[in-house]
Amino acid sequence: MRQIKRITSLFLSLALLLTMLPGTAWATETETEALPEEAAVTEDAAEETDEAQETSPESSVSVETDDEASETEVAEDEPAAVSEEDISTVSEIVDSGTCGDDLTWTLDEDGVLTISGTGDMTDWSSYEVVPWLASYWTSIVSVTIENGVTSIGKWAFYDCTKLTSVTIPDSVTSIGRDAFGSCPKLTSVTIPDSVTSIGNYAFNNCRSLTSITIPDGVTSIGSY
Repeated sequence: MRQIKRITSLFLSLALLLTMLPGTAWATETETEALPEEAAVTEDAAEETDEAQETSPESSVSVETDDEASETEVAEDEPAAVSEEDISTVSEIVDSGTCGDDLTWTLDEDGVLTISGTGDMTDWSSYEVVPWLASYWTSIVSVTIENGVTSIGKWAFYDCTKLTSVTIPDSVTSIGRDAFGSCPKLTSVTIPDSVTSIGNYAFNNCRSLTSITIPDGVTSIGSY
């Protein structure tokens, strides 16, 4: 009898064990199958996040720092560079000095002699003492007398062998003796109406000067 009970209990235990085993296995398989699906969902979400970051307008916007903005403003405020051509147009002054109480003279590298200031030019006793003739009598090609000068002194441009032109302003009232004597390349001179006196030999031996107009206001003309 006891043996029958033991056998019966054994069968019941086996039956109970068999009923429990399939459920546990099924649950384990279900959980195992669900894990790949969850992993796939997680990977898809990560890929969508990366794509959103790549296409986001905010990620492509560049931010200008204060230092970069300052550098841009400084670059805009910088003055335009001076070209070599502009610099080369300014002729260098080779010599200068005075030629009257309030008159000065300058000679540039191009041979342009400029007289500026106010009042009378010095009346020199000889061409040998004229300041620009001592060293530059063969270098002067043009003379510009600026407005304010009232007279052209004696011997002022005597024997300037390369002088071709002269500008005399309306402020000049007199031209001294031998002022332009022996200037063989001087081709023309315009004497303004303000001139009233022309000294002796003022244009003597100017071989290229074929004609000259003397204004009606001239009241005194020296010897040939």
